[in-house]
Amino acid sequence: MSAFDSSKDVLRSISEVELNNPILICAWSGWNDAGMAASDAVAFVRTRLKFEKVADIDPDSFYDFTQVRPTVHISNGERVLNWPINLISAQSREGESHDLLLLHGIEPHLAWQTYVETIIEICRKYSVTGVILLGALLSDVSHRADATVNGSATEDWLAELLKLETGQKRPSYEGPTGIVGVMSNALREAEIPSASLWANAPYYLGSGKNPRCQLALLQRLNDSLDLGMSLHDMESRITRWEARIESELGKDPDMADLANKIEDSIEENDMDLPDSDEILDDLDDFFRQQRDSEG
Repeated sequence: MSAFDSSKDVLRSISEVELNNPILICAWSGWNDAGMAASDAVAFVRTRLKFEKVADIDPDSFYDFTQVRPTVHISNGERVLNWPINLISAQSREGESHDLLLLHGIEPHLAWQTYVETIIEICRKYSVTGVILLGALLSDVSHRADATVNGSATEDWLAELLKLETGQKRPSYEGPTGIVGVMSNALREAEIPSASLWANAPYYLGSGKNPRCQLALLQRLNDSLDLGMSLHDMESRITRWEARIESELGKDPDMADLANKIEDSIEENDMDLPDSDEILDDLDDFFRQQRDSEG
């Protein structure tokens, strides 16, 4: 039987764990992860709260390794090869209504339906009661303001837990979608309650890390799930990040003017922005110059 015949063939258990009404929190690096906010948020939770590794997904069927390459590092004088990984971690929480599972992954390149079936299998294996999908998207927002988080849920209890508006809303978006959209549809068909949380990142900053968006997602999870994480170190990271952004914008008056215009327009609630092609050309020029200067 090939890896494509059953999701169970690619789900590899590392250890067994008994969980009470677990909620699964998922994030993937890739198309749905502007500023790496979602994947960095899940990595932060896993490390800060010392989650236990319980399973992973064999990457061989799902990735083009010329796009997401394996890496090597030296351990005890020996070269160790690391393949792209989708790691499932768990934490039992005594006295809480829900234990937690984390999926820290990479958006697949291949065999999406088999990949999604594997996530559904994880939900069934651990009797998951709800799934929280994290993402981040590029928006008309300012890097100087606190990042906002929007979202929706398929069940009122999950919406209330995450401080989202209750009640079903008919989606209006049409067009290409990423793993978060595909996963949302699969969970709905499997009748597994789910919610999505999206942080909004400034589009003019491109694809670099955005700790302000990461913090917004962490704060929502921290408050909603009573995680008890200290996030003070994130504030100092944001201060350094914003100083670096301001320094980079100072090298390009056109980009600085765009950032200022977005900030002013948001305050005035009057978004009169340049043509999108002009913006993309400016972005390409700006980040090309940054790469050249760093090189």
